[in-house]
Amino acid sequence: MAGFKRLGRYGLTMLSISGFVYFGSIASKGMGESKNPASRKDIPNPYAGSASCRSCHRDIYDSNVLTAHYRDSRPPDEESIKGSFNPPANRFRLNRFTDVVMEKTDSGFFQTVYINDIPFRKEAFGMVIGSGRKGQSYLYWDGNRMFQLPISYFTPLNSWCNSPGYNTTIAYFNKAITGRCIECHGTYAKTTIGPGGATLFDRTSIIYGIDCERCHGPSAAHVNFQRNHPEEKTAKFVINPKSLSRNLKLDACALCH
Repeated sequence: MAGFKRLGRYGLTMLSISGFVYFGSIASKGMGESKNPASRKDIPNPYAGSASCRSCHRDIYDSNVLTAHYRDSRPPDEESIKGSFNPPANRFRLNRFTDVVMEKTDSGFFQTVYINDIPFRKEAFGMVIGSGRKGQSYLYWDGNRMFQLPISYFTPLNSWCNSPGYNTTIAYFNKAITGRCIECHGTYAKTTIGPGGATLFDRTSIIYGIDCERCHGPSAAHVNFQRNHPEEKTAKFVINPKSLSRNLKLDACALCH
């Protein structure tokens, strides 16, 4: 669809340490994805999750969760998916024989390809990419791999549309998602490289959206220290972007912009 832009540039920088993938936090330097499928068990997850920030930074947290950055990736639900699932607005025609229908059932949200009104392929929404301010695209899971669904959403027209770069007449499901695709839309994920160079995601490790730890760095050590030392008013074990040079601040934004 004319005018539909890619929802964010695919990533420039990633740091991989023992199987953990750090999506472009300020302290990171680009080193590509881990090619070692084994993760060391003696290194704990260094992330605390942004909800842990709220006890000390309530106002900042409450305002941040309303931003487009924070909502840049989310699990699929009625709030996060902006397109309509009500007929006829839930149907996108690819050609006179083929339609993709967005369907909501008790088991989830789906994009189903119909050829001559006969179901041909059906995949579930697995992740929402984009806050919806300009548009959204959607990913589906195949085991531990992710692929882009053929239909996206274009906010200015409040309608479904072809996913960026996709054939306008064919339902295409084979665009594989790598860690670099996700890094500009999320805070953290653990990936390994599988057979044939495929990127395998640990679903349980994903931290959605551009949250506090994307700019302040992994903060489990900070949270633990401050909780155990409430009298200490100088923040420990966390990055304060205000203290960085102008060039480093610009570099942090330039990872995705």
